[in-house]
Amino acid sequence: MVGLVQWGVLFLEEKRQCMDAKVFFEAFLQELDKQKDACIRDYNDGRAFTKAIILLVKDVLKPKGSEGIGLSCEYYRIDVTSWKDRAAEIRHDAPKNFTPYFWDLEVAVEHENYDRHWMDEVIKLAHINCPLRVVIGYLPVGTNHSNYIAYVSAALKMLRCKQVSDNEFLLLIGNSKVKSGEECFNYQPYLFDGNAFELQASWLQKE
Repeated sequence: MVGLVQWGVLFLEEKRQCMDAKVFFEAFLQELDKQKDACIRDYNDGRAFTKAIILLVKDVLKPKGSEGIGLSCEYYRIDVTSWKDRAAEIRHDAPKNFTPYFWDLEVAVEHENYDRHWMDEVIKLAHINCPLRVVIGYLPVGTNHSNYIAYVSAALKMLRCKQVSDNEFLLLIGNSKVKSGEECFNYQPYLFDGNAFELQASWLQKE
């Protein structure tokens, strides 16, 4: 039992070190800026753009030189997940000839480029328990987000699964049906506060 308690302490220490929503958003914008030309080129090609965003998200979740972080695509049918392999912590206590599978899911990210369907990804990740969940969706340029955000927020509260208070749920809404490169992207970050997704306006302010 002492070993299990020690693992629990290690779990809490690891959880505090996970990427949070604001850090993800800032890193996402930085990577987007680096790959801006290619993303604009593919913006109106749903398949190509989704592939570009998934590759970008992987760069965000696992920067070059990082160790101990694994990435998977389509695990749980989620576009990208990052996880930390912790098997070494319990390998010495494993029964003989038994493989110690032991890992923590850290971030789950879904991208949906069709502006009518991203709510499905929100509901999907509402049933996933990990420190950070991110849905990247879109609405037509010039659309007022408020009705959509209120509708999806209300639906979340109707689910039988409960949202864990110390897990973050980030919704990024970008522009769809763009007519020029200047209209591309413009992602707005909404963070679920336990009651509704709220716009994080301060994250958009340039220092």
